[in-house]
Amino acid sequence: MTGARANRAIRAIGLAAAFAGLALFAWLSVQVYRAQADPENFEAWHGEYAWIVGPTSKSLNRVANERIAKGLETLNDLSLPAAERLSKYREQLAAADKLLVRSLRANPAQALALSQLAAIRWETEVPADEAAQAKYLDMIAVASKMAPRVPDVQARLGELLLKMGRQDAALTYLRRTIELDPGQASKVVGFLRDQLLTAPEIAASLQKVPSVLAALAGPYFAEGRGKEYLDLAEGAVAEGAPDLLETWAWACMSAGEPARLAARLEKMGVLREPPMEARRLRLRSAARLTLGDRDRACDDALAARSLQPQDAGIAQHLGNVMLQAGRPDEAVKAFRDALSLVSRGSGDKGWRAGLYSAIGGAEEARGKPDVAYDAYRKAVDLDPGQERARQRLAEMEKAAGIPPRK
Repeated sequence: MTGARANRAIRAIGLAAAFAGLALFAWLSVQVYRAQADPENFEAWHGEYAWIVGPTSKSLNRVANERIAKGLETLNDLSLPAAERLSKYREQLAAADKLLVRSLRANPAQALALSQLAAIRWETEVPADEAAQAKYLDMIAVASKMAPRVPDVQARLGELLLKMGRQDAALTYLRRTIELDPGQASKVVGFLRDQLLTAPEIAASLQKVPSVLAALAGPYFAEGRGKEYLDLAEGAVAEGAPDLLETWAWACMSAGEPARLAARLEKMGVLREPPMEARRLRLRSAARLTLGDRDRACDDALAARSLQPQDAGIAQHLGNVMLQAGRPDEAVKAFRDALSLVSRGSGDKGWRAGLYSAIGGAEEARGKPDVAYDAYRKAVDLDPGQERARQRLAEMEKAAGIPPRK
């Protein structure tokens, strides 16, 4: 009997332990759900180790970023008094600060969260002396060592150092950002513009890679230095970098130098890759059209189309060139080809509306106002903001005695 009672006791203890385990699992499941549903306000219990059961660092970072975004939105809300905007902005930053602290407690190895926290505290505390700045510089150094190959972290640290007035140190991080991710060149140029550096000063501070040169076009033209920009970037254009080629072509046309563009594109010769060669031909056709060389502009546009027959943008360009060259029949075909490609691809409503408007203009040019009217109507139905199509519809309906649309 004693053995049987012992076995029953052991089974009872086992069942109790199992039920306790199930209860603990159920409690933890509920807490995890609550933590992810509302990471900012969740706390399983109060005390020194309350962070053990709580939201993940990922969810805390997400809410912190939402707080920062909301703060910036409030700061830019000109309907509010300046003092109120600033006060609410600082409230949002304070909330983001707490969230980032909790996130780093849950997962200390987060360089981006640490750099965000440093940036927030610099903005809210604004330390005045070198000793006070030292802790922020330490945070920057730690974050940089944690993520030496992460461009977002390097960019954020560079921006913070700029705000601290340490431009030379900041440039080290910003150059590294571009080396790691050339696509961030525009962001880096924007940071330096915010510090009131001129376009030539920025150019002298950064590496002369195609992404940086492309990002500098806007600043140079904003300062009335368009021709300086052409000289700066022309040498790198010969390398055939896609973004820079497009930007430099825009710059030439904006500066009133289509002949320079045509000459540079001619000097480049035939490019090996079909997409790049099609781009070169499209840009050269635009330059030649501006110069009044319509026949060769059409030839280039047709050659580009043959190289990239599935490119809706090139088909649309061909239509524009043909229409301006006085060849509306070919323009209509090119626009309709482009429309078909867009419809099979992205289906972008705005793009389709613009193409219908272009078809309307080409149909009018070849003496088919009824077909043009239908095209304009489709353009406006897709996008009421198509002003040219709306205007032509109104004019055609007035001429036909049709009451204006409401």
